[in-house]
Amino acid sequence: MLLTLHILIAHLSLPCLILSSPHEPPHHSLTPRNPLAPFTAPSPFTAGAKDDASLLAATTPPINCNAARFGAHVRVRSARNALAKIPRGDRTMSIFAMRQVGHSLPSWVHILPYRFMSGDGLASIEISTKNNELISDNANWAEIHAAADAIIQICVSGSAAQGGRAIEVGVRELLTVTVSPYDNSNIRCFRPPRGGRAGVPPHASCASLLGELPWDERQFIWGNELSPLMSVIKLPMSIPSVDQQCNLFVSMSAPAYESMRWTDLWGASVAALEMCVKQGMLGSGVNMGEARKITFQLVGLQATSDGTSGGSHLMLGSKVNGSAIS
Repeated sequence: MLLTLHILIAHLSLPCLILSSPHEPPHHSLTPRNPLAPFTAPSPFTAGAKDDASLLAATTPPINCNAARFGAHVRVRSARNALAKIPRGDRTMSIFAMRQVGHSLPSWVHILPYRFMSGDGLASIEISTKNNELISDNANWAEIHAAADAIIQICVSGSAAQGGRAIEVGVRELLTVTVSPYDNSNIRCFRPPRGGRAGVPPHASCASLLGELPWDERQFIWGNELSPLMSVIKLPMSIPSVDQQCNLFVSMSAPAYESMRWTDLWGASVAALEMCVKQGMLGSGVNMGEARKITFQLVGLQATSDGTSGGSHLMLGSKVNGSAIS
């Protein structure tokens, strides 16, 4: 009896994160207090079917159009191209959860932020959590499509052509959907040296890689791999996908220090994925960072067109060295 009591007490003291069944919304999820807590999630389920008009009327959340916050001069055509990539009729309820380094999520969880980029790289539709908090919620793609479509109709279309955000999306109203312009001037696409698709990584592999890339809005210091400073993120750095088919190679044009956000690297990599890799080309980003010294490439692991080998390696899900400066 005493042994059973000890086991019960030990079990209750373990940090845990439980998403409830579809019939009972969870109270907490992915809280920063327990970053390595086990994640238990239900299987997706299908909600009752609705016609498009009633679905839009029932799920259109509050929308804020704001050029200062979400960008100006959004192209309707580009925004609608990004919208077309969201599964419009999919009413299967899924889990959307904010990413966290060191916390592995099940394959059926959509890791946030989740971004749909137009093929020309000029507009994006991004799903995230309220204030980018470490939380999760249940939603379906049809609801997200309706929210993004409403933003385009209300904010982007017409003379204003400004970005906007829908809030209170999801079962617990913890998700946001944002339509914004994107500056693709630092993205470069180029054909493989031998023509064809030699060295071009699979789109799905790169998408999976970027889904688990560290995401942080603070500025970090990046520097040469020989830098004696422990707080520096060492370059060059190779970040392979889990299936070893895609590689994000980050380097610096000069042996100096640079400051950059992980969010900037992630956003530019998503643009390169949609503009280049999806079109059968290698994708790269140039002039990254405050001093424009950082470059990156999305390539197959066997591609060595510019000597993309050596340097440090970052395994997805592992702790990232470096300290934020702002």
